[in-house]
Amino acid sequence: MAALCAAMSFAPAALAASDLEQQRTLFIAHLERVELGDRSGIDALPGPEQTLLESYVLWPDLEAAWLRATLKEAPDGALVRFLDVHGALKPARELRYRYALELARRGDLAGYYAIYSAHYAELADPSLDCLALRARIAAGGGDEIVDAARALWRVGHSQVPECDPVFAWLGKHGLLTESDYRERFAKAIDAKSFGLARWLGSSMGSGYRANADAWLDAQTNPENVLLASSNQPADRARRAQLAYAAERLAYRDPSRAHALWRPLAGRLPFSEAVKLETARHIALWTARHRLPEAAKRLRELPAAAVDEEVLRWRTRVSLSDADWDGVLA
Repeated sequence: MAALCAAMSFAPAALAASDLEQQRTLFIAHLERVELGDRSGIDALPGPEQTLLESYVLWPDLEAAWLRATLKEAPDGALVRFLDVHGALKPARELRYRYALELARRGDLAGYYAIYSAHYAELADPSLDCLALRARIAAGGGDEIVDAARALWRVGHSQVPECDPVFAWLGKHGLLTESDYRERFAKAIDAKSFGLARWLGSSMGSGYRANADAWLDAQTNPENVLLASSNQPADRARRAQLAYAAERLAYRDPSRAHALWRPLAGRLPFSEAVKLETARHIALWTARHRLPEAAKRLRELPAAAVDEEVLRWRTRVSLSDADWDGVLA
């Protein structure tokens, strides 16, 4: 750092203030056109002015802007040379990322993979990882490719489109097991990705499809689900769906959710944790809707259901009701 500061202290001797101002003027004058892919104005500059502009500290930004704008047409050699020289700079890092994706778009997966393995392999980005797997599949790979592809498949949400060819490859070669499907189905249910669960269930048997449909029903028709279950037995999976339906209903009608949930909570063997969390959820949404019974609902919560969020809403409701003792408490 000391050496850098010392070098900078001598910069005025090497570059007059008027030259620096001219550099700035030239940069600003040409930036807009360069960002549109037109550098003809720079090429038409007299030699001394071109040299002056090319020695400007922001010259790499100008080069990167032109390469970015002409990425599909610019010679790869010019781009690679720029990255070799300026690779650590932010404009170059952004350009490298776009260039890698452009190589993949062209079908040059080997070129993409060379950049990926050097710069992006540790990012855990599904889009980049799936493009890399496509490159490795095209080049012929071993079991580690199968393991990596299955790991990207076994998630509780729909994956990025870049992964579709990888998953198609897994399916074509029979590399997705029944265990893989069960694991992803369970993760989709946990993530409330019921559409994905329903799609998976279509390949897993009627029981899985029916389970996904029941979760979708609890999500989209919570009041009907709670009403239909008022006098019905419920196994563990159904009880989880009923608690979820009560939470969903509470978002739009917490009073109705409370009225339908209480008898179910008293009749069915929900765990204490589920009963506490559902009661807390309904009470908080009662307060968020500014309903008259908000103070009562919050006050009736057992101590185990009271956290900072409950205390904040107790305070807000007490303030709204001018209940100063409640505020202090």
